[in-house]
Amino acid sequence: MLKKSVFAFALIAATFAANAQSMEERSEMPETCLSAPGTLNDDASELVITLACQVFNYELSVANASGEVVFQSKNPSEKWDSALEAAGTYTWTLLGTIGTTVDFTHVKHTSLVVVE
Repeated sequence: MLKKSVFAFALIAATFAANAQSMEERSEMPETCLSAPGTLNDDASELVITLACQVFNYELSVANASGEVVFQSKNPSEKWDSALEAAGTYTWTLLGTIGTTVDFTHVKHTSLVVVE
């Protein structure tokens, strides 16, 4: 009986993850779910995104003004260090899923950060 429960949970979790990755249309992440700095400099060079909602299937990407992706991560604890990049304006995009395995929403958030 326990094996069936574990298998069922694993199947639901795998389906949840697969659906989240294949979704192209996403809702805008609620403003209350995250905060991030608008400027990075020598004193604070890491892009730290503070999440107030639990986000599954986390994917962060940062692109320079030419649209070239300079950073990607699926690990929420991994931070982009702008000290390795030239000054300018960068676009970061966060994709993920909020909610539960039964009631979930695929979300996105795109914002700019200025590196001084």
